[in-house]
Amino acid sequence: MEFQFDPQKRRHVEGWNIICFDAEDRIGLTADEYERIAFDFLMNDMVKEAIKSYERAVSLGSTKAAAFLGEIYEKEGDVEEGYRWYLEGSLAENAIALRKLAKLYETGTYVRLDVARAEKLRSLADEIGRKNG
Repeated sequence: MEFQFDPQKRRHVEGWNIICFDAEDRIGLTADEYERIAFDFLMNDMVKEAIKSYERAVSLGSTKAAAFLGEIYEKEGDVEEGYRWYLEGSLAENAIALRKLAKLYETGTYVRLDVARAEKLRSLADEIGRKNG
């Protein structure tokens, strides 16, 4: 089998290096690329690196990454930080973040129990979901 250079895989490897070594991104990875790299880190139980990668994706405009960050922090037991990321994603009209925020209000986790607010947030998430197809 002959070696074939794959520029996409090379970018992915470079992305790992950028995150693992806190290096400057000299190749201009996109938010989507940082999200894929973060997912890889999560699959390898490298939570700290996944967080850094998702944060870079957010800085490049990804609202999905904000919702994913919220999930990570909530799973790690830092509901306050999870709430902050859900709120950031919600303010950017991300349906996933809105649903996660609604769940916190529905259960009274970290925030005061407010079923009416949870329903409003879910309704907004549904509306955004329909709009974005």
